[in-house]
Amino acid sequence: EKNGDYRKAFRLYLETSAKQGLDSDIKKRVMKLYPIIDPPPALSEEARKRAVFGMTAVKEAKDPKGLDRAIEEYRKAIQLAPWWADLYYNLGMVQEQRSNFREAAETFKLYLAASPKDPQAQLIQNKIYELEYKAEKR
Repeated sequence: EKNGDYRKAFRLYLETSAKQGLDSDIKKRVMKLYPIIDPPPALSEEARKRAVFGMTAVKEAKDPKGLDRAIEEYRKAIQLAPWWADLYYNLGMVQEQRSNFREAAETFKLYLAASPKDPQAQLIQNKIYELEYKAEKR
């Protein structure tokens, strides 16, 4: 990254995440590099598939276990495409439904990092504050 080879750095961060899991620092590095790379990396079909699995699991959830399956699918999709902002938004919404308020707040922070120009950023920030309040109240 320091040498300006952003595509190679991007690839290395993704390889590292596949081996060690993605921490917030690596996610944020990938998010920072994604808009710089020309042409931008394509979404893999597996990432799209996992995102659809997550959406489907939410629609079909009849109990907390169903929502837990959705959370797991969104996490798998994020592992494959950590720059895809919509995944963080969807994951945060499901985490909130499961009353995982602290995790949802952190996920929405990653959403804002992935989409810094979102015109709804202030509303998302307000949502983060709401979730932090709920987490503290517990």
